[in-house]
Amino acid sequence: MSGITTGYDIVTWDMETNEYTLLVNEPYDQGLPDADGHIVTYLDSQAAGGGWFGSYHSEVKIIDRDTLEKRVVLPLDTYYGLGIWDHYLAVNNVGMWGDSIVVCDLEIMDLVDSEGHVIPEGSGADAGADGGK
Repeated sequence: MSGITTGYDIVTWDMETNEYTLLVNEPYDQGLPDADGHIVTYLDSQAAGGGWFGSYHSEVKIIDRDTLEKRVVLPLDTYYGLGIWDHYLAVNNVGMWGDSIVVCDLEIMDLVDSEGHVIPEGSGADAGADGGK
């Protein structure tokens, strides 16, 4: 592989072929990934302008493994412990309400369709109550 940043990137591994593929390669850190179906969820510290370790500031993002479409699920804040199952995402947030677990229904938020694919931002299909954000 080439083009790997000095931060943390997300790489997929095909256990049958033993091949690795760079999935997310952007400035700063992308880490704590979890996957279910077509979706990989991860923390991305790019919006914070620095690495994740030390400040723990990041956005919560999803990427579609098939289309590589990315969306921001939760804005810049302090996050840990990320998990996804089907179209539900949970993350530990140390924010304005203290230490809490935030659970998101990505389908209700119009971030994924009923087949579990990430809906492109601005596609018209993502105009839910939150404006697709």
